[in-house]
Amino acid sequence: MNMTDPILTNPDFLALPEDLDLLSRFRTLDTIPEEEAQWLVPGYLPQGQITLLAADGGVGKTTFWCQLLGALSSGRPTLLEEKSLFPDSQSQPESEKQDTRPPLPIAFFSSEDSVRKKLKKRLRHAGATMMNLITLESSSGALGEIRLGSQALSDFLHSYRPALCVLDPIQGFLPQGVNMAARNEIRACLAPLMALGEELGTAFLLVCHTNKRAGAWGRTRLADSADLWDAARSVLMMGAAGDGRVYLSQEKNNYATLQPTVLYAFSDSGLLVPSALSQKRDREFQLDTQPPKASKREGCREAILSLLESRGGEMAVRELDAAITETGYSYATVRRVKENLKQEQLVHFESRGKGKNRYWTLCLSSVVPN
Repeated sequence: MNMTDPILTNPDFLALPEDLDLLSRFRTLDTIPEEEAQWLVPGYLPQGQITLLAADGGVGKTTFWCQLLGALSSGRPTLLEEKSLFPDSQSQPESEKQDTRPPLPIAFFSSEDSVRKKLKKRLRHAGATMMNLITLESSSGALGEIRLGSQALSDFLHSYRPALCVLDPIQGFLPQGVNMAARNEIRACLAPLMALGEELGTAFLLVCHTNKRAGAWGRTRLADSADLWDAARSVLMMGAAGDGRVYLSQEKNNYATLQPTVLYAFSDSGLLVPSALSQKRDREFQLDTQPPKASKREGCREAILSLLESRGGEMAVRELDAAITETGYSYATVRRVKENLKQEQLVHFESRGKGKNRYWTLCLSSVVPN
């Protein structure tokens, strides 16, 4: 350590205890190199970061990630890089162009599907190189030790250093007793995963379910915790396109522009086959496929209830209003719907803070007041 650094010559700093193990990690910004984001799958899966894949049950998210692993483990282009989608190579976005990659080591853990009875067959059909895939079977009894923030997960990642690690569904790998709807608890769980990604270069694909509320899209469709959206650097959402195909829409991208939505058809063997690109996003598909009888006010009602559930049953009114209006509802509609929900005794308002820091929250009536 250079004791001539301005920070270290500060008398207050030097008065601290002699154990500088933590303090020695602090660095002035001029000593930290600037880096560009690296991609495991250009534009869609950033290397060393968290990507979230969310979809309703039965849409095809397991098939999607199995095909993704099949390509990455064997060194082939993924179903997000199909050249058939770009007949004119000059029109292909720069972030979509991928040089030939080597076969990569991949890890996956599923707390729902049997490796022997389902996943190995799907991965074989997807052309996976089996020796490059590593997992744990639920029958081994050790799968329960793979939890976010656990020493077992850290030891595994340090030993095998996979290019990608899939956790499906993420709810199955939370520490015991963690409330998925509690923002502070989920943030604490995800922080070690983000640190491991930065250290080892491992990308993480966290798979989660979506709710089926009418009028919900984007982050309001996530089941349980919106913290997953905040922690992910890329968010991919799948759904039914309404014509027998499914769509994969990128709803968030911290390192590049949002990539095109890909439409997939199912082959006779059950594989996803890229068929077209689209500029539509999850919101448009959800609006197109929701029942015609669902009015705008009904959609707003469902969106508010869904958002409150995802935040543990309580949310500052200003924050809630801003989030719901961002999805296309007017303030007037939001105000009327909140009043109706209050009259139905489904929600109630509570005051928080004091004086200048006082603010109002909207709470689900099933939530016990503090």
